[in-house]
Amino acid sequence: MPTRGGTTWRGAGVHYALLNGWSLKAEYLHLDFGTAEITTHNLLDSGTSPVPGQPFTHGVKLTSDIARIGLNYNFGTPGTVRH
Repeated sequence: MPTRGGTTWRGAGVHYALLNGWSLKAEYLHLDFGTAEITTHNLLDSGTSPVPGQPFTHGVKLTSDIARIGLNYNFGTPGTVRH
């Protein structure tokens, strides 16, 4: 199967500082990798050998919607403001 690159990447997120180095985050991502198609041939068995039948094209839209939440702790990175 070939590697597919994303055509649409959209998202948004928020990060909220709590007390003592703790923070909350939430984000949403929408990914759209387009449509993948493949054509196959239905092989009919005539009793002695298969013969090509009707070709079929199969397609699928490759998308994903991801929501994430998280709790972070800052271990004291230099330059970080702690509450």
